[in-house]
Amino acid sequence: MQRLVIVLFGIAVSAGVTVGGDAPVRTAAILALDADREVRELASIPGYPIINSPEISNDGKWVAVDGWQADQDLRDARVLVVNVESAEVRDLGPGAMPTFSPGGHRLAISRYGNGGERGVWVLNMDGADAVFVKPDGWSGRWSPDGRQIAWTTSHNGNATIEVMDIIEGIRHTVFEGEEATRYARVYWNFCWSPDSKAICFKGRLPNGDDEVAIVDVRGSRHGFKVRLSGATAAQFNPDIAWHPDGSRIAMPKKSQAGEPGQIYEFDPSRDDEPTRLKGQPANRHNGGMCWSPDGRTLVFLSRD
Repeated sequence: MQRLVIVLFGIAVSAGVTVGGDAPVRTAAILALDADREVRELASIPGYPIINSPEISNDGKWVAVDGWQADQDLRDARVLVVNVESAEVRDLGPGAMPTFSPGGHRLAISRYGNGGERGVWVLNMDGADAVFVKPDGWSGRWSPDGRQIAWTTSHNGNATIEVMDIIEGIRHTVFEGEEATRYARVYWNFCWSPDSKAICFKGRLPNGDDEVAIVDVRGSRHGFKVRLSGATAAQFNPDIAWHPDGSRIAMPKKSQAGEPGQIYEFDPSRDDEPTRLKGQPANRHNGGMCWSPDGRTLVFLSRD
């Protein structure tokens, strides 16, 4: 059996591979960039060369991804969770874009329709007790405070983000007024702010232009700001990671002019252009990321 390699928060749990060292990083790997700008391999999953959407549980013990095999496509994606200490891999069945509940006992996922109806689901860490939450929702994301789950949805050609209060069972859309018809599409892997009061997302306007914006979860009349627009927004993929201290948001920039895709970051409160994240491997395609709960480590995907 191939041995799983894991390095988390700069501490080797099993024999790891240092980027730039003698041993090459696997073609698809989850890497960790710590506060000291040291990059190490976090995890790779035998039999799954294609992995996406890494998420770390709040206790730092589990990493969840979606993945599929080389002869499959994204509709065959399965939810996989890896235990950091034991290297145990659990296959939780069909699904994509997992996010943990704050307690780490449940996950919100999206299913394409194979192995269950298409839409947003919530299930246990062992894959049991799956609950169908939203049939026309996509990219379900659990809020940091654990009280809400948000997803994208579309009605009459207008895309929005819908938020459900888990305790009260109340749902509402965040786009109001002029914003209610602003987007023809809202992309997957949007991100909650660490205080659970706002969401950063990438959306597409009816004219085909892209935007990266931040909206108040109570509704856009309470707060709405376009952070990136036009050609700048189009350069970024919709994988968003908001730092736990709230001061910066990371997004992956697409490869261009023969250069690999790299991770950039920007201050959500300012209007500055995004800047390249320091310390990441400059010769690899990097993206698909999340921050550790303490904010000291950025976990991201990296490919040749």
